[in-house]
Amino acid sequence: MLTVALTVGSVGCTSFRGTSPRQSQAVSQRSDILAFEEQIQKLSGQMENIQQQIDSLWTDIENSKQNAALANRNLEERINISIADMGREINALEAARVADRKEIISKVTETVTKLTNKMNRNVQRNPPISEDGVIHRVAAGETLSEIAAAYKVSTKILIRANKLKNPDALKVGQEIFIPE
Repeated sequence: MLTVALTVGSVGCTSFRGTSPRQSQAVSQRSDILAFEEQIQKLSGQMENIQQQIDSLWTDIENSKQNAALANRNLEERINISIADMGREINALEAARVADRKEIISKVTETVTKLTNKMNRNVQRNPPISEDGVIHRVAAGETLSEIAAAYKVSTKILIRANKLKNPDALKVGQEIFIPE
């Protein structure tokens, strides 16, 4: 784990932090996306293989039809039986392809839903706006320096605006007023 020392010149405090929760979350999300893409590629390959098999069977059917025209009646009956068997195989493959497609759509939908829910849990939406600024709710692991940087204000301004006695003692859920 990489440890980074941050010094806030205007406040004079130093804090040591490891990888931020946001960075950990981003790594986790990237990992989920890579696994998701790998799964899609695997299922796409399966669908292509089934489509090739279907195309091959259709070619076989067409070839069988041409041979039937040249053959005698007895041969023609055997070919028709063979064509019927191939038709059943095609129907079975088509049913498998439809089932695979439904499975892919289900897995994609499930994965997208999980990723969306995961991202939505970590995104703060539309913070309330007061007459003279914005109210920010402190998240786990956030420092006053990070909040000040995010809103492009100095930590001194935040300390004064919020009458903070100890800027290093922020609590999760604490509301911080960000003046405009």
